[in-house]
Amino acid sequence: MFNGLKSIAIALSVTVVSGCQLTPTSGSTNAADEPVRSAPNPKPRPKIAPLYPTATELVQWHAQQCGGFTSVNETKEFVGAPRLKQFFARLCLRGQTNPQELLAELDVISGQYYWPESSARYFWLLKQQLQANAQLQQSLAVQQDEQKQMQEKMQQTLSSLAAIEQQLLQRASQPQENNDEF
Repeated sequence: MFNGLKSIAIALSVTVVSGCQLTPTSGSTNAADEPVRSAPNPKPRPKIAPLYPTATELVQWHAQQCGGFTSVNETKEFVGAPRLKQFFARLCLRGQTNPQELLAELDVISGQYYWPESSARYFWLLKQQLQANAQLQQSLAVQQDEQKQMQEKMQQTLSSLAAIEQQLLQRASQPQENNDEF
C-alpha cells in the first residue's frame, strides 16, 4: 500500500514540477492546439499594502497641476504621487500638442503598480482622451498639408492668370501700334 502511495505521490510531484496537466483540455492532445498561457506579471507584489491614490485624489492632482483647483494639504504619502503630479503638469502643458509622448508615459505609469480599480479607470479615461487628441492632431496635420497644397495651386493659378493678363495687355497694345504706323 505504501509503494502505491509513493508512486502516486512521485507521479503527482513530477507532474506538478514539470508543469504538465493531469487532464487534457477540451479533448485536445496536440501541443499546438493548447491555449497560450499568459506570462506571469513581472511586477512584484508588495508585502505591505501601500497606500494608492483613489480616482478622487488623481482628479484633484490633475486639476491642481492645471491651475484650476487648490486642494487641502495632504498628510498621506501615496504611491507614485510625485511622478503622477509631474505627469499631470506635463499633460496640462502638452496634452494637446504632444499626445503620443504622454500616451507612452501613461502606459508606463499605469502598468507600474497594482492600481485600485478607480485609479485604473481614470488612467483608461486619460488614455482615451490622449488617443483622441492624437487623432485630432493627425487629422489637423493632414488638413494643414491639404490647405498648403491648395494655396500653392492657387498661387500657381494666380501666377498663370497674371501671365495671361500680361499677354492680353501686350496683344491689345500691339494692334494700336500697328494702326498708328499706317
